[in-house]
Order: sequence, then structure tokens, then C-alpha cells
Amino acid sequence: MNFIGNNFLPTIVVAVLLLALPLSISAQIDFRSGYVVKTNNDTIAGYVAYRSEKKNSSVCVFKETVKGNVTSFGPGDITAFGIDNEKSFISIELPKEVAPNQGQVFARVLAEGYADLYRHRKVFLLKKDDDLSALPPPKDEPYGVPEDMVVKRSKKYVGILNYFLLDCQMNANTAGYREGDLLELIEAYNICKNDFKTIKQPPGFRVDWLLFGGYLSSRLDFDYLNTISFVGNTITGGVGMELSSPRFFDRLFFSMEGIFVKNFYQGYYEEIRVGDLFRYDVLFNVQSINIPIGLRYSFKSSKSTPYLKAGGSFSPIISSSIRTIEERVNDRGEVNSDEFKDNFLLKHPKGVWVSLGYSHSFMKKQIFFEVRYEYADGFMGYSLANYSQANNFNFFLGVRL
Repeated sequence: MNFIGNNFLPTIVVAVLLLALPLSISAQIDFRSGYVVKTNNDTIAGYVAYRSEKKNSSVCVFKETVKGNVTSFGPGDITAFGIDNEKSFISIELPKEVAPNQGQVFARVLAEGYADLYRHRKVFLLKKDDDLSALPPPKDEPYGVPEDMVVKRSKKYVGILNYFLLDCQMNANTAGYREGDLLELIEAYNICKNDFKTIKQPPGFRVDWLLFGGYLSSRLDFDYLNTISFVGNTITGGVGMELSSPRFFDRLFFSMEGIFVKNFYQGYYEEIRVGDLFRYDVLFNVQSINIPIGLRYSFKSSKSTPYLKAGGSFSPIISSSIRTIEERVNDRGEVNSDEFKDNFLLKHPKGVWVSLGYSHSFMKKQIFFEVRYEYADGFMGYSLANYSQANNFNFFLGVRL
């Protein structure tokens, strides 16, 4: 079946509609196994909405059963909530030096023990002996008299931490205002005080490897002295890498792939010159590596989810050959044939792409199916001028390792 030609755009529309159902289902909130702690210290197991840390800092969205009613809790309604084996949050009263009028908020729990370390959006907080102190972010501040003013980087958080750590003869002089540095410091302090609790944190970074095969249906339109539409269909194969930060947000990925494409395009055009009819068959063999780079957004957790990907692409040519077969029909009906080779300028195309897919967990692996549309420069042209455009339609089936 040819997906290009006159049916190319309708095929895309049909594919989008076929994927619209799972995407509409995915628009529901991503609930994961978790809990809330009421103000009377009763813990209720259920399902907590997985959302950004900014949203979780003000509202917890919860339901007791999979099909139960959804309830929203503010920091004054519960004392804590969390998602099992992922993140936990606690209700705190922000110190006035951080936000004088903010009041109670949810802060993510990073460490617990003799000293507790929390994070509310971009601010870290330290609790020791029931005393909650904010660690001010570093900032540039002016020093000196107006006529001799200099700007220096203020790191007041270092002084606060050094005071807190005195009893273990520790200091924070080399600690950056980063989650990793501060977490390592407070965990070491709690171990020194022999009062620590291990809190499982999502990894800071994760790399997933992709292995996949696919089917490419492509239309290549050339428009210079003549207009030629090429059609090419082929099997493809590729590998990929997806980089994410589960500690920040585990549904957003940076994606890079390498897809080997060996395609055969065939085009035809005709023209009349000096009363004779000229027919041309253009046969184009090209091998290239398609390199798509972009972002993937999953609508739910990694076990089973629709996802959306988009980005840019680059397709360096490995090898190519072009043959043009000419037939000349004169006014007496006589036919003469000739053949030409490599009579086109070629370039390495760049493009943009968007894809919709579905990923499902199977035997501890992620199996995925994806439909991708790419609009790119064609192979004909050179760096200063582009004489062709390509519309590519891909189907992929693969596994995330």
C-alpha cells in the first residue's frame, strides 16, 4: 500500500484520529500508589496524583481507590503525603524571611533524622530541634560605600549550615546550593549523630536505550527547472537514547536516535521541446542516517502510557546514485533512448518532526509503537539553495532496554 501520493495527508489525519482515543484517555490525572497523613496522624493509603513539584507545593490531589472520588488537600488539611518509593511531602510554615505572607505550604522531604532537609520550589530548609530555618539562595549583593561599590556573591546559607554542623566538626564551605551537595552533607551529619533515616530518592538522571525497526513511506518533491515527485518506501532500523531526570519529573525525556535508511526513489516527468516529446524516469538510490533529536512527553507513568515526541532532524548521506532514463518521441513516432548518471546536486537534509506513540511494559521491558511525520529538506540542492522537500511517514516498533 502506498501511503504517499494523493492519500498522504488523509493518512496522517486518520493516524492522528486513531491515536486520539488513547490520548484523550491519558488526559486524566496520572495517579500513583501513595498515601496522605491526616492532622490526627492517621495514614490513609490510596492514590496520589503525580505532578510537578511546583503544583505539589500547594495542593495534594488524592483518591482512596482507583475509581474513587478525587479530593484536593491543602497544607492546612493534612500534615504529609507521598507517592510510594518516589517522593514525600510535609506541611510546613514557611519562615517569614522566605515568604512573609505565604503561610503553610508543602515541602518535599529530602532527608530525615537528627536534622531534616526539605525543599520548597527553589528554596532549601533545614529543621533541627524543632527549629525550621531557611537556607537563603546565593545572590549578588552590593558592598561598600556608593563611590566605591563592589558586587559580591552572598552565600549566607554556608554560614547557617556551619553553625548547625559545629557539634560534628563539619562545615559547608565547599557545598553548592544544589540538592545533591546539601543532601550529602545533611546525611553525613545525621550519621555522625547516629540518628538517620534512609529516604529512597528517585535517581537524578536515567538513560534508556532504544532498539527498533520501522517502515518509511516518503514523498520527495523536486522543483527547479522541472517539477518531479519521487516516491520511496523502505524498511528501516535504528537505535536511540532517552535521557531523563526522575528526581525532577519522570515523564519528560531528551531523545536522540540514529536510523539507517536505504531508500529507492522513482520519479517521472515529461516535457515537449522543438515539437518532440521527452519522457524521463529518474531512479534515485540513497543511503543515509536519519538523526532525530527532540523531547518526549509521556502522559502517564512508564508502565503503560501514550506519549508525544517532537524535534528536529539531520540526515547525512552515506552513499547515493541517480540514473535518468530519457525517451525522445519525435513527430514520426520514433523513439530514441538515452541514460544519464548523477545529474543532480545533493545535500544533507534538515527537518522537523512530530510523533505519537504508545509504550507498554512487557517482561520488564518497554515495548513501544510509534507513528511519526517528518517534514524536511529533500536531498536535492546545496547549502545556499534548496530545490526539494520531503514528506516522510514512519511506523516504528521497538523496545526500551
